[in-house]
Amino acid sequence: MPRNALGRSRTTALALLSLALLATSAEAQDVCARANLDFDAAAELAKQRFASMDYDCAVDILGEQAHALLRIAGRDGFDARFSLRELALGLLTDEAHPAAERIRVLTVAAAALDEGTEVTIQDIDGDVSMLLAGSNHFLQKRDVSSWLALLETAIVVDQRHPSSERWLPKQLPSVEWPFGQLLRTGDSARLLNLATLVRDDAGYDRLRGDLASELRSSGVVYRERDPPDVVRARCAAVLQLVELLTAPECPSCPADWRLQPLLSVGYAYSMIGMPDKARGPVDEALRGARSIEDPERRMSMLNIAFNQLVFSRYDSGVVIALANETLELANASERPIALEMRERIPRALANAGLSAR
Repeated sequence: MPRNALGRSRTTALALLSLALLATSAEAQDVCARANLDFDAAAELAKQRFASMDYDCAVDILGEQAHALLRIAGRDGFDARFSLRELALGLLTDEAHPAAERIRVLTVAAAALDEGTEVTIQDIDGDVSMLLAGSNHFLQKRDVSSWLALLETAIVVDQRHPSSERWLPKQLPSVEWPFGQLLRTGDSARLLNLATLVRDDAGYDRLRGDLASELRSSGVVYRERDPPDVVRARCAAVLQLVELLTAPECPSCPADWRLQPLLSVGYAYSMIGMPDKARGPVDEALRGARSIEDPERRMSMLNIAFNQLVFSRYDSGVVIALANETLELANASERPIALEMRERIPRALANAGLSAR
């Protein structure tokens, strides 16, 4: 075949292929534009489009159905909305598709998320239950970011209930591990969103307490392998979390929970050579520790502070004063930990080139 004929043949083939693709695309758009499908037909179409990775189309279909089914009264409407949630959860568990697209499917199926839509208490509870099931699926898969994205959405829907009738707090599993994971991976923005969401909601006091407990026990503000800008960002996030969880009052938050995260931030700033930024959190933590009435608890908290500050080469005057104060309490106690402090604190000071006065 002559070369020019071969070129014309290839051009024609490409043109035909382009027309076929355009026709397929137009057909898909036409399919997604169809209205007034009954639920069974719409559900089947949504599954087909999702399987074909036409996620926008699947989301559009499910969103239309979520709102249309609200108009069906009685048992028929309740059953249809239940079936829609089951469909969305089925698509969410299909690991062949991106997590972000699966989250979209579940979110759009929650008609109660639209504050402009009138819904019943049963529909709020049904959507919250669906979103919680989806978030727990991601938690089991150890996809913490996706878990929290759906948990936040579930909280928003649940907050359509009056404060005294919140449903979700009673269903939440223990969430300490994923909170710590988010801090370790530096995804603190998610935790800030969550703390802001429940800050003024007494119904979520237990969740605020879980956050506070994790902050108290977390020692990952500073990691040696992290560059300074990452450490600075984590310090800023922890300080914001402390502020968000401090007011209004949090009855479920552990006593004196703020002191250790403040110390951890001070330690982190010291380790990256920012003593001026460290001073504020450290001073606040030490004031809190010294205000503890029980001498044994005060001794333990001051000991924690001493260990962090002496290791980070913090201001020597502050470290020596803290050592003397802690030793005074240790000398008045016969607890085994106090006896150990009497030996260890002078040794730690000597290793830092300091001595107690």
